[in-house]
Amino acid sequence: MAPRGFTDDEEKRIRYDLMQAGREKFGTMGLRKTSIKDLTEIAGIAQGSFYKFYESKELLYLRLLEQDEASINQTIYYMGALEKMDAEGFSKLLQKALRMIEERPLLRRVMVSDEYQALVRKLPADVVERHEEKDILSFNQLFHLWKDQGVLDGNLDSTIISGAIRALLLASTHKREIGYDVFDASIDFLIQSLAYRIFKGSKG
Repeated sequence: MAPRGFTDDEEKRIRYDLMQAGREKFGTMGLRKTSIKDLTEIAGIAQGSFYKFYESKELLYLRLLEQDEASINQTIYYMGALEKMDAEGFSKLLQKALRMIEERPLLRRVMVSDEYQALVRKLPADVVERHEEKDILSFNQLFHLWKDQGVLDGNLDSTIISGAIRALLLASTHKREIGYDVFDASIDFLIQSLAYRIFKGSKG
């Protein structure tokens, strides 16, 4: 039997419920162990109806990741644009960003396991390419703003700063290798070293 049609209100409710189901199941069970049935049972629809909303569970997972990334980057942008930035303020902003990532189970999963590789293997190449053009944590708009304000070292290439932030994100996922007893202090040291390097008039 073909899935019945839904009203506009039902579609909005079901899409929301599927996203909530995805957050719950992907966050606790992971991509591989979560089935379409797991998701549709929570949303209260037939398994076949899932494909009216998402082409695959992998696409739902990706949309949830993008939602998390957009939320973090929007928050960081508004915090960073509120006042004139300096090294100390940037250090606090980076620390805030890392805490926000830590609080989002799906982002943590793709950063500390092979879940992202499992995800992209099942997605169309153009979808993956568009997603990978964007950083989990992007400061590009703020870099332009801070350069215009004259507080960021104009001699630095913003792509290099972005690369350093990506390296910091990777380091933040290796608590065991860095050492549990020195991890927090080591990450804070890296954050402050980066901050005092890129902002003018700051002394570390």
